Amino acid sequence: MPIEEKPATGDHWFESHPWNGAWVSLTLSLFVLLIDWLSGPFIRFPAFFILPVLLAAWNQGFGAAASIGLALCLARLVFTEIPDNPESLTAAAINALLRAVVFVLIAFLAHTIARQTRSLREEVRQMEGILPICGFCKAIRDDKGCWQNLETYVLEHSDASFTHGLCPECTQRHYGQFLKAETPPTT
Repeated sequence: MPIEEKPATGDHWFESHPWNGAWVSLTLSLFVLLIDWLSGPFIRFPAFFILPVLLAAWNQGFGAAASIGLALCLARLVFTEIPDNPESLTAAAINALLRAVVFVLIAFLAHTIARQTRSLREEVRQMEGILPICGFCKAIRDDKGCWQNLETYVLEHSDASFTHGLCPECTQRHYGQFLKAETPPTT
């Protein structure tokens, strides 16, 4: 499965080098699998399997995380559950299937949250910083070099909307002669 694009660095420690590398998720998976094998049949739900699944979901995408989760469940079934109790192969297979469903669901949810977080982070970065604005007409230059009306730019890059009115200074400057003509003379 193709690995999705990921940022080179992120805001959190697990998004930056070396934690965002695929090899870290795989190494952590092998380490967790070793711990699970050493603990034997005493731990029935391998809770630490969640860590490499979450790390892969956040940094490599849903496909990589689901693959790791399924591989861990299969490895646990083959190396731990079948040798410990070969008579209950059906129960072991059902338990492995249930764990696989849980890990795939966790991978999907973590990947969805990661994608939404990155999208929100990008929107915030778009609205932060310095905007190049014309000193005369107040048009804004976007990242493509095109100049846009201020209202158009804000409407396209935010959820803000506009209502128009006139401040007292502009009213006086642009319509002052009309306001003076309408004012009744004082006697």
